[in-house]
Amino acid sequence: MKKLIALCCIGMMMVSIVFAQKTMKAIVYFDHDMYRVQPSSTARLDSLMRNLKNKEITAVSITGHTDSDGSNGYNDTLSQNRAKTVSDFFTSKGVDKSKIKIDFYGETKPVATNSDDAGKQKNRRVEILIQYKDVATADFFSGMQKQAQVFKVSASDVITIVGKEGTKITIPASSFVTMDGKKVSGQVSIQLKEFYKISDMIEANLVTASDSDILETSGMINIEATSGGQQLKLADGALMDIVFKNKTTNDSMALFTGQEKDKKINWVLQQNMASGQLSDTSYYSTEKLMSQGTGQDAPVNGVFNKTTVITKGKHKGMVGINGGVTKDTYDTTSMKNQTTFDALIMRSSKLGWLNCDHFMNKQNIIGLLVKIDPVLKPTLRLVFKGLNSVIDGNYYSEEYVIFNSVPVGKKATVIGYGTLDNETYYGAKDIVIARDKPLVLDLTKTSMTAIADELGKLNK
Repeated sequence: MKKLIALCCIGMMMVSIVFAQKTMKAIVYFDHDMYRVQPSSTARLDSLMRNLKNKEITAVSITGHTDSDGSNGYNDTLSQNRAKTVSDFFTSKGVDKSKIKIDFYGETKPVATNSDDAGKQKNRRVEILIQYKDVATADFFSGMQKQAQVFKVSASDVITIVGKEGTKITIPASSFVTMDGKKVSGQVSIQLKEFYKISDMIEANLVTASDSDILETSGMINIEATSGGQQLKLADGALMDIVFKNKTTNDSMALFTGQEKDKKINWVLQQNMASGQLSDTSYYSTEKLMSQGTGQDAPVNGVFNKTTVITKGKHKGMVGINGGVTKDTYDTTSMKNQTTFDALIMRSSKLGWLNCDHFMNKQNIIGLLVKIDPVLKPTLRLVFKGLNSVIDGNYYSEEYVIFNSVPVGKKATVIGYGTLDNETYYGAKDIVIARDKPLVLDLTKTSMTAIADELGKLNK
């Protein structure tokens, strides 16, 4: 009968790593009748943990196995001890014990034959499955986050607010209800964040993508409303008008709603709850859009006491009149020659994350590979030049990040940032997207102030 050996050496241990989008697998192999991890072998597990740097580990499954030498009972205990040894390693590295699950199966689940030494070596193993989340970009830029603009309004009034960057929102009177549908009266607090600049989007972990489709944006906002500490929504049938104050040459913009998942926002084409139709869009070219018809400039704090009325008359370059105004308000004779619009009005049935976008052409697209430092594990973004568009990359393997479905011939900038040993790193590279060998992106140690300056250059 064999003895359990608590102080023996592991003469051989190999760690194999396979990356998936949100899981990492590893296998630890043991020598005959041994289970203790020695320092020389721990170095290989340390490499595994470095690959998880800047990740949030959510669960670890550890399963112990043996070859067929010895009795069933002995092998059950040996596989349990192997699994516990690996579990102790993870807890020593700060992984919460409650996130670790241990199983052991002795010799009952071989992956190879037990009739020769090579097969037995494969069976003497601990299998590790790690589930994790990427640490959000917003956490990296936590000290640079935008503060919400707050507007105090009356729920019973028609509400019009204007943000610091020009977004104008008009909400009909008595449109707010609680999340369970109860009508709201009295004071309402509206919180607004505006994102028109690429740098602001990156710092807020925002990208211009709808699932796998790339978008170009004319502006993103986040609008929330509360009363008495309760979250509010728009009542069924209530629609608010949003003016996105940003120049565009595109006449196919639509409104997208943001859905949060794993600390990221995915944009989904919005349908109005009241009618089931796609959100309406109107296009305008006029320097006085924000105060047209009021006879006054935008008021202090951006709050109007009543609806801003756009009077009848000629308004240059307005097309697609389907929004929160009537058709007979405008003269459309010049719209055929209009190529640039100063603002877009959209109508929404929802609060929350809203984005004025159009889909980018998907012809002649490729997957763009970028080689990175596998120890640093940076976050990568691809910023398109001449377009208000930024997308994120996904880890293709330990050393490569891929940007999917990007158009060949477009000029862009690849950027990367991350932290290692409490130091911040950043890198950027201007490219023309082409069917070529993978790019190499080098990052250098820098400061958050310098990174902010570099991101500002992307707005030009």
